[in-house]
Amino acid sequence: TITNFVKQMKFSEKFITHFQFRFLKNWKIRMEQINTDSMDWEQFIIGLRDQRKVVSERIKTLSYSPLIQEAESEIEGIDQKIVDAQAERNKKEREEVDVQLLMKTAKYYMEHLGILLLEGDDPFKRAILFSLAFNGLPTYEELRNGTPRLSPLFKLNEAFNRGENLSGGTDGV
Repeated sequence: TITNFVKQMKFSEKFITHFQFRFLKNWKIRMEQINTDSMDWEQFIIGLRDQRKVVSERIKTLSYSPLIQEAESEIEGIDQKIVDAQAERNKKEREEVDVQLLMKTAKYYMEHLGILLLEGDDPFKRAILFSLAFNGLPTYEELRNGTPRLSPLFKLNEAFNRGENLSGGTDGV
C-alpha cells in the first residue's frame, strides 16, 4: 500500500520548471534584500570607525586625566558596537546560499522521490523524507484510499496539474 501510494507521488516536469522559475524569482528578491542589509551594516561600521577616529584624535589634545578616561571609555563602547555590527553583517552574509546547488538538489528530490522514499540506503533519512511529504502521519486507510494529508508542495503540484493559477496574489510558491 505504501509502495503503491509512493509510486503515484510524482511531480510533473511542468510543475518542476514552474517551481524553479518562481523560486528563483523570489530568491533574487531575497538576495537583493540581504545584499542591501549587508551594505547598510557596512556603512554603519564605517560610521562607527569614523567616530572612533574622532574620539582618538580628541584624546591627543586632552591633558585632564578624567576627560582622557572618559574618551577611552567612549572608544571601548564604540569598539563593542563595531564588533556587534560586524557580527550582524556576517550573519546576514551567511544567509547567502548557492542557489544553483539548492535548485539542483530540489529538482533531484522531485524527480527521484519514489526511489528516495522506498529504496534509499539510510532508513532514518527515508523516514525524515517520508514525514516531509505529509501533514501528519497518514493512516493505512488514507494511504489505501489515496487521501492522506499531503504537504503543501504536493498540493501545489496537484493544483498546478489541474491548471489552477498558483499565484494567489503572492509570488511565493
